[in-house]
Amino acid sequence: FFKGKRYNIVNKYPFGQRIGYRFKEQWLLNDLSSRYFDDNGYSMEPFPIADSQEEAIALASNKKTEILRLSPASVPPDLNLNMVSNETDLPHIRAQSYGVRSGYYSAAFLLQRIIADKLDVDPTEIEIADISRKALNDDTDRFVAEIILTDELPNGSGFVRHLYKNFETILSDAISPPDDKVYLKKIHSDSHSGSCYDSCYECLKVYRNMNYHSLLDWRLALSMMRMMHDNKFVCGADKNFDFVELKGWLENTKVHRNMFAESFFYDSKYSCEEIEGLPIIKWKQMKSIIVFVHPFWNVSNLNYDENWLAKAMTEVKTFATSNRGSVSIIDTFNLHRRPGWCYEKLLIR
Repeated sequence: FFKGKRYNIVNKYPFGQRIGYRFKEQWLLNDLSSRYFDDNGYSMEPFPIADSQEEAIALASNKKTEILRLSPASVPPDLNLNMVSNETDLPHIRAQSYGVRSGYYSAAFLLQRIIADKLDVDPTEIEIADISRKALNDDTDRFVAEIILTDELPNGSGFVRHLYKNFETILSDAISPPDDKVYLKKIHSDSHSGSCYDSCYECLKVYRNMNYHSLLDWRLALSMMRMMHDNKFVCGADKNFDFVELKGWLENTKVHRNMFAESFFYDSKYSCEEIEGLPIIKWKQMKSIIVFVHPFWNVSNLNYDENWLAKAMTEVKTFATSNRGSVSIIDTFNLHRRPGWCYEKLLIR
């Protein structure tokens, strides 16, 4: 939104015009509402209109077409799928929200590609109109996000309607593709999962979504869609990583943890270990812990039935408390993409 109000304006030019040109009822952005002049003799002087009130406006164009809104109907307490953080949230929660945002956008682009592949149309025929925050309807005061897809053509072309009518089948195919789904089989193949950690031009990247390349992650996309298909799926919080997008998560996290430690703790004592199998680093006289988690995991409120994640985090916090140390939490989305930012923003020193 842009904030501003209406002014009467006098523009003067370096052509001997003393009076200048007057424009009435001009809407100006607040940042541009002060008098302006330069060394070349050009000037602009706004005069506020007495009854003009500040207002917030946006530029938009309307289009009549078909819209499909998708969001998780329920979320296990083990997970946090709120992609919009507050300034009062802990640093690691704000950091994890970027990974959650990646999950929603990646799922939207994956759905776009699946429909395009199925109907043999250009992916841009399905438009990702918006992804916005939505309250979860379960009396827990939690939030998720809503993916809004539309047909690109005015009056609709039937593509998002096809997704709506076949949504359960498409979700099922996405997480367990039959042999005739070439695009999905390629994503699930061992060659792809072994070489593509987040996204590539074989799965989600195309020229038209270049602005989102740093955000895209096929693994988070599949986990998000699996969650919509199965409300008992907890994305590895139960130590079940036997899913194509989660296979190797512990091993890959240990590799990135070791690289992180070697890059930033070369001049101090540290120890790369595991607590209940969860990768950690002990540092600061071996009294504090850095723990590495999945971006979807809820590690702030462990008020759910004790599973592997809750047990591991409880042990981590117990160790740090008994040694008068601290617990820093880094999610693998940020660890992989910007380890320097993690070191600066997420470590409790």
